[in-house]
Amino acid sequence: MHHAQRIAKGIEFAEGTRPFPLHRSTEEATELMKTLMGFGTIVSNVNLPNRGQMPQLPAGSIVETNCVFSNDLLKPVLSDPLPGGALELVARNCGNLDACYEGIRARDMGKLFEVFLNQLLCEKLTREQGERLFKEMCQNTREYLEPWFRLDF
Repeated sequence: MHHAQRIAKGIEFAEGTRPFPLHRSTEEATELMKTLMGFGTIVSNVNLPNRGQMPQLPAGSIVETNCVFSNDLLKPVLSDPLPGGALELVARNCGNLDACYEGIRARDMGKLFEVFLNQLLCEKLTREQGERLFKEMCQNTREYLEPWFRLDF
């Protein structure tokens, strides 16, 4: 379907001239919401602040963890400590995510650049190469970033 046809179809849906087809969602989120309303129990993975479910990581850091979903309850499943090598990778990523959040919150492109450089995929780049890549990425997404960040580099 061409772009113009999709737009026309969307307008018809919005105006009510074309019926909107309803079908059951395949997204697990639907089932998770149902369990929170008392319709069953599910264990699924979600991103939540660390409240002890990963004891080797800082409290409050966002971690992906299994949780029990049931009537009015979202309870993280506690995990065993990670082995050394895995812990190093997870802790590095956890620190990057926390620093990225702080950089976004402070609208600090310098902090975001440091987080970018600390990513595993960037570790073989020189600082200059990383800076060029970061700037290029920012320029290519300028329309999304400029309302929130100063891109005067």
